[in-house]
Amino acid sequence: MEAALEAYTSLLATLSDASPMRCPVLSNRSACLLALGKYERCVEDVTAALGSAAGTGRGRAAAKLLMRRGEARRKLGFYTEAEIDLQLAASAAQGDDEL
Repeated sequence: MEAALEAYTSLLATLSDASPMRCPVLSNRSACLLALGKYERCVEDVTAALGSAAGTGRGRAAAKLLMRRGEARRKLGFYTEAEIDLQLAASAAQGDDEL
């Protein structure tokens, strides 16, 4: 998992803020960070991904990001923020039976 984290970090260093690859790379790196217990950095990456053009709005990608951030915030003890993220994730995933 550390190797994947390093690979995503290296790739991010080569991408412009406007790159369409930025959101998926941040998303993947946030998954690594969550798995490694690096919750604060996970929250930062998810927030950045959600703030990118590709990460805004509804759908599966936004729902997954919000669920991930909610889990990281729960682990950090930010229960109110975690609950809000999970509610937003449920709203973003409406109509997606696979989530």
